[in-house]
Amino acid sequence: MRTTTLVFGIISTFFIGLGLIFKALHFPGGAILTLFGFLILLVYELLFVVHISRQGLQKQLNASFTVFAFGTAVLASGFVFVIQRWPGGQINLLAGGAIVVVALILFLTSPRTNRAELRKHAVFPFLSLLLLLLLSGSVFIAKGNQKLYDAFVAGYFAAENERAKEEKEFSEFLRTLPQDSVHDGKRATLLRESERLQEYIRSLHVELVSIEMGLDLRVADTLDPQFYYKWDDRDVPTNFLVGYDPAAPTGRGKELLAKLQQFRDETLAENVELNIDLPKGAAGNAEWISKNFYLKTTAETLSRLATLRKEIMLAAKRAIGQDHYR
Repeated sequence: MRTTTLVFGIISTFFIGLGLIFKALHFPGGAILTLFGFLILLVYELLFVVHISRQGLQKQLNASFTVFAFGTAVLASGFVFVIQRWPGGQINLLAGGAIVVVALILFLTSPRTNRAELRKHAVFPFLSLLLLLLLSGSVFIAKGNQKLYDAFVAGYFAAENERAKEEKEFSEFLRTLPQDSVHDGKRATLLRESERLQEYIRSLHVELVSIEMGLDLRVADTLDPQFYYKWDDRDVPTNFLVGYDPAAPTGRGKELLAKLQQFRDETLAENVELNIDLPKGAAGNAEWISKNFYLKTTAETLSRLATLRKEIMLAAKRAIGQDHYR
């Protein structure tokens, strides 16, 4: 039992430590590794209690170890809740801290007749403290990234507001045009392709939110962005738009780039600029997709999609005034 308990403690330390490193380096999977390590930590604390209960220690001393294990588990859950931005994290931290204090009081006031036996079991609480220290490091990194997180969210809302403003101005601009020119000819084709591409990009937005939040597409389509809570996730946007290998993208970003290039090459006139910095040939496609979407947060990705929609509207607006589309 002692060996099994230690093995679970070491495995938990490995995953939580690895999650800490991944979070510090902004690699995808950090949150999953930390959560997995936390679940193993709970098993470790349970095994620790079972192991101690079989050692025949004095009752109060045994109770102090048991209470300490429970307090450690509650503290760890508080750290994980804070890291994941789940409600209740602060309460768990306070409750876990109080329980650990009670355990310490029980330990200090208990009779200790066999100090060698105590030293033998000291590795378990020390390992628990190491796990808590690693989790607190993850919390420190998460708190340190809060300003960056807020900047990402603010960036999305700024980009979306600019897009909505341009959409309103574009609609007003179309009302000033002769209606026959809007419904027939090259100008009508330009507007139709522009709207089709914008709608495709909007569908990517909805699909990404649907996957990220675990919602039906219809719900994700109408969900107020104020209720998004996974703004800083990098895993889902990367897998959705890029894939696992940035050098050979397989995600939806590949199709998006093809549609943007097609709009630029087949719909826009040669002298109409599309301010998206698209690659001229296939050689730069993977680099463009990776540059725009690889390891980007949900907020950054949605901001980029909003900006693409805005730039398509601006390009169409510039093109409409040219003789080529009259």
